[in-house]
Amino acid sequence: MRPVLNGDFIPDSPETLLDKGNFTNPESTMIGVASDDGSAATNAIPELSNGSLNISSITRKRFLQVIENWSPLFNRLSQTFKRFVKLYKEAVNQEYTPWSNINKTRHIRRMTLDLFKDSVIIAPSIYHANKFVKNGAKVFFYQVDHGIDMSEGYFTHPSFLKGYHQTEKFMVFGFPLKASHPPPADVAISKKVIEMWSNFAKTGDPYPYDTQSEESWPEYDLNSKKYLSIEPNLKVKSNLRPRQMAFWNDFIPFLNKTSYESCVTNFTKSNISDSDSLFLS
Repeated sequence: MRPVLNGDFIPDSPETLLDKGNFTNPESTMIGVASDDGSAATNAIPELSNGSLNISSITRKRFLQVIENWSPLFNRLSQTFKRFVKLYKEAVNQEYTPWSNINKTRHIRRMTLDLFKDSVIIAPSIYHANKFVKNGAKVFFYQVDHGIDMSEGYFTHPSFLKGYHQTEKFMVFGFPLKASHPPPADVAISKKVIEMWSNFAKTGDPYPYDTQSEESWPEYDLNSKKYLSIEPNLKVKSNLRPRQMAFWNDFIPFLNKTSYESCVTNFTKSNISDSDSLFLS
């Protein structure tokens, strides 16, 4: 079952509504991702996700199968632009293959995780942040670059994952504060996240009272695109994964538009040709 664009309750596609600014703009929004959100599509932490992909020992062959068979984008496109799906898949292969270390597991693993997080989580998050800001909303963007240690009675996360999927949830609800022997860094970062989230819920600003603090969290804007890196020492960074965001938010839509226009042109030419042949006969 999918939503139906009926022109009333859902007047148009989300993309069109965002482009036109035809939505109730939030006064203040917090949008965030984790540096290894791609772990959600794998079995790296079975307790957090039921992904079937064995990311620990992934091979080049398996990586190509992932590109061939997994992607909400490809599944959606294949319904209307079957002849162009191969083009999209090859573009993804070119962008995410670790060409300098094409057969090394750790490099393939990293690019696979990046493919998942960029396409499904980070690119849509950046896209929406840009649209909200363009329409006058205040946006605070973050990326979690630290994984909370949950080995005391819950689960362990592999060393190759930093900010694994859902890790900020454990920070916000203070899991390190309840542990018997938590890492000091986890306790400190959890307290800080609780403070920022509470402030935001109350005022719409993570740092409403001490904006001169070295830990201040600037608003996200369309120029610097500043965001907060949540790690033991909070850092303000800018322009998250610019190449990958350009790929998913600019290049892929360009291919989509070009493919559509090509389909329409070829369909029109085909109809004209058929009409001419019928007329001449």
